[in-house]
Amino acid sequence: MPKAKGCRYRTMKHLPHKRGFTGIGLLQPEKSVNVSGCLRSAACFDADLILIDGERYTRKPADTMNVSQHIPTILTKGDIWAHIPQGAKTIAVEFDTRARPLHDFAHPESAVYLFGPEDGSISPAIRERCEATVFIPSLYCLNLCMAVTLVLYDRFMRTIPSRVKRD
Repeated sequence: MPKAKGCRYRTMKHLPHKRGFTGIGLLQPEKSVNVSGCLRSAACFDADLILIDGERYTRKPADTMNVSQHIPTILTKGDIWAHIPQGAKTIAVEFDTRARPLHDFAHPESAVYLFGPEDGSISPAIRERCEATVFIPSLYCLNLCMAVTLVLYDRFMRTIPSRVKRD
């Protein structure tokens, strides 16, 4: 199969079997365009699960890749914990005094990264249940899609490249 136009690596079909899994959880996302960007990033950076919690998001046609046809996507209404896979470490991505910077974080083998809404933060109750909290150093707040993309890219580059065959 030829590599995708503009992509540095071959498609994910060419990767050897990986251990562990990656999921993202979007908590009360507001803007469908940001969610669509998150879905695309999940596909580009090999996520295995997408959880969208809350009632504000409705699927819009901006998801041009139709990601939910390729990655399990679960819409929940308030109980995201019921859908976290067994064995997954939950990682909050949030500005917090106890958070570690993303560049110093060792990604667990299996993880679900939780992201707060564009117009708010992850609740303290959810942060308390997470195994770790990380933040992305930046000069200003990042939007939801950018935060998801950076975390997934960081994980992808730290866990996959040594096994990826380049053309």
